[in-house]
Amino acid sequence: MGKSELAAKIEHVQYGRVRGLSTRNGRTEAVGEIIEKGSELALQFMKSSKTFCMDPSVEQDIADVLSLSTVVFNELKRARNSEYEFSFQNAFALNQNNALALQMKHSRLSSIEDKNQHLLPLIENCNKFPDFDTNDDVKRLMRLLNDLEEAVRLSSEKLEACQLTVQLIHIAAAAGSVQKQLRVKGQPDEIAVPRLLLFSAVRNVLAEGLLFLGIPPARSM
Repeated sequence: MGKSELAAKIEHVQYGRVRGLSTRNGRTEAVGEIIEKGSELALQFMKSSKTFCMDPSVEQDIADVLSLSTVVFNELKRARNSEYEFSFQNAFALNQNNALALQMKHSRLSSIEDKNQHLLPLIENCNKFPDFDTNDDVKRLMRLLNDLEEAVRLSSEKLEACQLTVQLIHIAAAAGSVQKQLRVKGQPDEIAVPRLLLFSAVRNVLAEGLLFLGIPPARSM
């Protein structure tokens, strides 16, 4: 291509065989066809689930995001030399370690921010954390957040994105446990603000992590 400055930076990255991408007549499906199929399945899931409540005008956009998230996450959640069969089975199942879990947790944390916007300016000067030293689940979540930088470094050095995807799944699960225990709405500012700071930080970390993987984070689902 005549791009010598890029040639020195490019590295061939081996990856395992991906099965399940061929049609019955043997033709390999194009990426666009796979994304389109995933969008149809995601739309069916959202319309049949009681968990989702959104404006019909954005349903297709969210379905497209979930489809893309699934395709990318299926590829990057395992060691790159692993051979696996691609399938949308369980991609939109609740309570699974999948892309849907990450997107739903990001959306739920975004909702906490939206419902407590009046407190957001206060988190900049927050320096008291009453729950952080006494709650074991909060301590675990803090450790996982602290370890994220190392997961990003290992992903980059080893060319193994699964280091990051696994860490994000652990963070999302830990945040879910903490979220059930620590309410923000209706609490005094000295309690609500530190909790909102924690949830806002987790939401930001999940968003950045998804973007690192090439997945747009969904703010409303």
